[in-house]
Amino acid sequence: MILDEKWKIKNKLYKMKDKKIQLERFIKNSEPKIEILKKVNFFKRYEDESFLFYICSIMFLIFLKLDMIVEFYYRRYVSFKNLKLAKKEIETLTKDIEQYERY
Repeated sequence: MILDEKWKIKNKLYKMKDKKIQLERFIKNSEPKIEILKKVNFFKRYEDESFLFYICSIMFLIFLKLDMIVEFYYRRYVSFKNLKLAKKEIETLTKDIEQYERY
């Protein structure tokens, strides 16, 4: 009976370690893509463009490409949220792994 409990604990420990490794790989692979998303800003005004051209381009984006802008910012929000959740889960897994390794 005690042997079965030890195997259950070891099995759970291995699953948690595996999940932690997968989440670390996910973060490592997605961080360069996230950095690109952080740099993109549709509404940034460049120094060499005139104010009239800037206003016209903003109007064009808002009226004709609003769905594209909303989709981009939604995907950006979701990717930041997933990255934050993965980091939080890694922290909890690390604490749980330390707790299970005591047994």
